[in-house]
Amino acid sequence: MAEKNALTVIGSATKIKGEMEFEAGARILGSVEGKITAGSILEIGETAQCDAELEGARIVIDGEVRGNVRAHEQLTLTEHARVQGDLTAGTLVVTDGAT
Repeated sequence: MAEKNALTVIGSATKIKGEMEFEAGARILGSVEGKITAGSILEIGETAQCDAELEGARIVIDGEVRGNVRAHEQLTLTEHARVQGDLTAGTLVVTDGAT
């Protein structure tokens, strides 16, 4: 069983196609095409480019996402966030500059 605070990092030079599921949290810095599911926090870094459906308890987007996003608790879009898709969240936080 994964530690509750464990965070898997997908580096900026990494490209992944397919479905990824993380029991705990994940930070994506590279390119992902497909679906990403995280049990706790899912962070999409500023260098990330995701053509993917995202689902997690808490999601923070600081990069580019093309796909639907479902945050069970909170979705945060930072000033660098660029999102195209449907957003579903318990709470939505949008920083000035997000698109």
